[in-house]
Amino acid sequence: MLYLPAPDEPALLPLLRRLHAETRTAQPQQDEVVRAYLLLTLELAARQFGAEASGGAALAQQQVRQFGALLNQHFRTRRTVQEYAELLHLTAGHLNAVCRRVLNKTASALIHERVVVEAQRLLTHSALSVAQVAHELGFDDASYFGRYFRKYAGQPPEQYRQQR
Repeated sequence: MLYLPAPDEPALLPLLRRLHAETRTAQPQQDEVVRAYLLLTLELAARQFGAEASGGAALAQQQVRQFGALLNQHFRTRRTVQEYAELLHLTAGHLNAVCRRVLNKTASALIHERVVVEAQRLLTHSALSVAQVAHELGFDDASYFGRYFRKYAGQPPEQYRQQR
């Protein structure tokens, strides 16, 4: 689900434009800059939409935000909903339900998306081999990484890299 910035939050649109521009070409410390823009954008959006939320909806948004923060920290080493649910002191079913309600996606879909986005970033902006990208993302087997990437990105990593 996509929410567009309201007219009373003029800071979001320029931040989104700068975030997008930052991801288009490789730059020194690009990861840190992207994280900072993303965090600032999400916090401003949460402030705006948090005021509209009430009770259970606010709790659900907070849980999804916490899940997102944990996902950004641990996506290289943790790939199951159960692992994140335990870190959040929730059940896997509850975490999935909250993500589905707030973002219209399951927690496992969000985990896969995060891994694939990082893989795409590495394939696009680094000279690492596919095996090195696999290792960087915590995959022990490069061929399994290739199957994983193909399943969730729709094409093999080599083909994705050639098209960029």
